[in-house]
Amino acid sequence: MGGALHFDPKTGKWTEFSDPASVAGKETYGMAADADGNGWTSMFPIDVLIKSDIKTGTSEVVDLPKRESNALRLFNDEERKFFDELEQEFRARGKLDGQAIRKPGGDFRRNVIWGPAWHAGSLLKIDARTKRVTTYPYPLHHANGYQACVDHEGMVWVVFSNEDAIGKFNPDTEQWTIYELPTRGFRSHGLKPVTINGRTQIGMAYLGAGKAAKLEFRTRAEHQALKSAAK
Repeated sequence: MGGALHFDPKTGKWTEFSDPASVAGKETYGMAADADGNGWTSMFPIDVLIKSDIKTGTSEVVDLPKRESNALRLFNDEERKFFDELEQEFRARGKLDGQAIRKPGGDFRRNVIWGPAWHAGSLLKIDARTKRVTTYPYPLHHANGYQACVDHEGMVWVVFSNEDAIGKFNPDTEQWTIYELPTRGFRSHGLKPVTINGRTQIGMAYLGAGKAAKLEFRTRAEHQALKSAAK
C-alpha cells in the first residue's frame, strides 16, 4: 500500500499516511502542503488528489472534475469505449477528458493547492478546505504544464515542458504572463522561485538541453526608479 510520510524537523518524528483503499497501489507523483499543514499528493495516472490530514492522521480522496474535451468528437462510441476500458493505472494517460496533475504547489497565503493539468492545458486551483476546483486555461495552445510553484509575492509559476517557456499566473488579476526562453528543446520538468535581495529569481534545469538557467526580475522599487529616471 502506498501513501505519504510527514517529517517534523523539531521533534525528528515521522508520521505515515496510508492511501485510501480505493486508490491503493496506484502511482503517486507530486506532493504539496497547505496552510494547515496537510499534505496533498497527486496521482498522475488517475484524476484525484490525496489529502493527508495532519490532525487526524487519515487520508481522503479528492476527486477532480472531468474536463470538456474537443477531442471527444473525433472518436466514435466504440473508440471511446476503448479509452474507458483502459486499465485504471493508465486512465489519465490516455483518457480523453483527463486532467493528469503532475507536480502541484501549495499556496499558504490563500490556502489553496495549484495543480498543473498535463492533459487539460490548464491550471487548477483547489481550495484546501472546501475542495472547490477552479480552472484557468493556459494562454499557450497545447501547452503541457509540469510543475506549479508559488513565490514570496503569491505569484504562481508553471513550467511548460513542450513550449520552451514558463508562465506566471497572478491569482489577484487572474492574468498570465509568458516568458519565452532562449534555449530550444529545453524540456524542463521543474522550477524553483526564490527571493534574493528582494528580487524574485527562478531556477530550473534543462532536461533536454543539458543546462541550468536562472531568470531574475527587478523589484517594484527598481521598476519605479527606472520609470522616474526616464521622465
